[in-house]
Amino acid sequence: MGNDKERKMRNIFIKDKYLSLILNGQKTQTIRKWKQCFLMPGEKFLFNFQYQAEVMKVEKKTISELTDEEIRQDGFKTRKEFISDLTNIYGKLEYDDKIFVITFKLI
Repeated sequence: MGNDKERKMRNIFIKDKYLSLILNGQKTQTIRKWKQCFLMPGEKFLFNFQYQAEVMKVEKKTISELTDEEIRQDGFKTRKEFISDLTNIYGKLEYDDKIFVITFKLI
């Protein structure tokens, strides 16, 4: 049986426009509307099967609980821009929808 070191590293897909923000240090978290989060603090993962990162923190919140600072750390200038982009990805959103705020650092 395999151990943790043999386990494949998880991958998160990021659109190119946001990947460049990650690579230049402007985007330090990703917000995901998942039913459950498969990443834990301290875990290493890949963006687009290429760039390695480490999870620093995972928080479960509702969309309405997101702060403006969290939205900026996710690479958006305004809440309106953030909601518009998430709607394009996930479809209709409600302010009480559960999301995960995953803070990371490139390694």
